[in-house]
Amino acid sequence: MTEFDDALSQLWMNDVDPAKVTLGLAYYGRSYTLEDESCNDPGCATSGFGASGVCYDTPGYKTLDQINDDIERNATLVYHDEVAAINVATYDSDQWIAYDDEKTFAQKVKYANEHCIGGKTRQRRSVVDHET
Repeated sequence: MTEFDDALSQLWMNDVDPAKVTLGLAYYGRSYTLEDESCNDPGCATSGFGASGVCYDTPGYKTLDQINDDIERNATLVYHDEVAAINVATYDSDQWIAYDDEKTFAQKVKYANEHCIGGKTRQRRSVVDHET
């Protein structure tokens, strides 16, 4: 979310209709291996992508289910960054992952609704028509 306004301002300055913009929500997280296990904040140095998940054979990606399993099994730190609208977890001592869940999805849908993203008019309109 910290970059949404900057990215979207380029569209608005060029009169792009918010109804033609969509917001994708990811059911996966991006992971990294920390260089220093004691530094686990965003911006800490990493030595590369994190371990591969069960469903992806690509380092640095894990499904939300795999993330939840890792957290339940061995999380050392889990927190919600309200400003960035992401969750962060460290596990297995040196694995760091940023991911979304119901709370962060709700924050992002609220942002989209407030900015008429995916709407047909400039009036507020719900992006999601079903219950979650």
